[in-house]
Amino acid sequence: MNLKKLSLTETYNNLPDVEWADEKLNSLNKTEILATLGDIIVRHKLEFLIGIRLLHNHNLIDDSELMIEKEELIDDSYCLTTIASKKENSTYNVASNSWKLCNGNFEPLEFSKDLMVIAESDVMISKNHFFKEFGNNLIELGVDNILGPCIIRRHFFGDRKTSDSALLVETSDELRRANILRFDNASNYDTNSLIQTTWLAVDMTEADEANCTAYCARAACVPHTVCVRDGQGGHTQQSNHSSNHTRTHSPS
Repeated sequence: MNLKKLSLTETYNNLPDVEWADEKLNSLNKTEILATLGDIIVRHKLEFLIGIRLLHNHNLIDDSELMIEKEELIDDSYCLTTIASKKENSTYNVASNSWKLCNGNFEPLEFSKDLMVIAESDVMISKNHFFKEFGNNLIELGVDNILGPCIIRRHFFGDRKTSDSALLVETSDELRRANILRFDNASNYDTNSLIQTTWLAVDMTEADEANCTAYCARAACVPHTVCVRDGQGGHTQQSNHSSNHTRTHSPS
C-alpha cells in the first residue's frame, strides 16, 4: 500500500459527518481499535510523526480545488486555517497531512503549508511497511471509512499555544469554505459535548500502565483533538463575524 500525492475530489466530498463517524467508531469498540492501531504506530517507531484521525469533512470542494492549511492573522489572533484553494496556485509549496484508504492506496484528504508538515510528509511516503500493516488492520477492524493516518505536528502548535491547558478551537467560515483553528481557554467548553477526532500513540512503560485509567495497553492512544457535538450531525454553530457562522473543534 502506498501514499498517493494527488487528491481525489470524491474521496473528500464523500467523507461522513463527524457525529456519524464518532457513533460508528464507538459501536465497533473504540478502545480496542485505537489500541491496535496505536500499537502498530509505536512498533514502527512513528509515534512522534503519525497519529490517527477520525475521518470527516467540513465542506465540499470541486475538481479544481484542494483543502489547504496555512497560518493567518485574523482579528489580532494567530490562526491555522484550512481553506478550499485552487490547485494551480498551490501544488508547489504544500504537502499532504491526512489520508484515507481507498482501493488499496492511501488518498490524501487535506494539505498544509506548515514547514514541519512538508518535511514530515516526505518521510511518511517512504514508510511502505507501516502503511501496508496499518491499512490491512483498518480493513480487518472495519474502520477504513472512518479512520486514517495523519501528521500530528505543526510549527503552529508550538509557536502559538497560549498555555498548557489551552484548547485548539476550530470555527468554520462558510463564505470562505474555511476551517479556522485558534487556541482558546478550556473553561469555555463543556467536556461532555466533545468528540475526539485525533489521537496520539503513546509507548507506555509498566509504570504508566499501572497508573493509567483509560486506553491502557503497551501502546495506548490518547486524545489529541476534539470536536464539539451539535446534535445535527456536524459542529456547534456560533456567531463569528457578521456574515459568518462557525463550527467548533478543540484539542484536549
